[in-house]
Amino acid sequence: MATTDGTWKPVSVELGGEPLPGEVLDTMELMLEGNSYFMRAGDQLDRGTIAFNEAETPLRMDITGTKGPNAGRHIPAIWRLEGDLLTICYGLEGESRPSSFTTGKNPKLFLVKYRRAPLKL
Repeated sequence: MATTDGTWKPVSVELGGEPLPGEVLDTMELMLEGNSYFMRAGDQLDRGTIAFNEAETPLRMDITGTKGPNAGRHIPAIWRLEGDLLTICYGLEGESRPSSFTTGKNPKLFLVKYRRAPLKL
């Protein structure tokens, strides 16, 4: 399977069935390296670890925040990687894992489609 390592910029973000405005997307950036993540959203910085499970369908990830607004939180998620497009649906309440890549009207589901940023040389 292709690697998720790299820098990712959101192309669409949905929370509880509602898209977030483009100006919010412009402030967001996700960096993945191995089992570590770093997230920037405006002035907020968040980092932690990710445990990937590729044996289940849909693919699963368990996110644990170590610094920032999600420090000490567990966030179950599902993900898929299609070329340079990474889609993640997060279960923000921390207990149940999303079962599909939709949020419906559930304000505890957060769906983000990221595109891999080009390498800066």
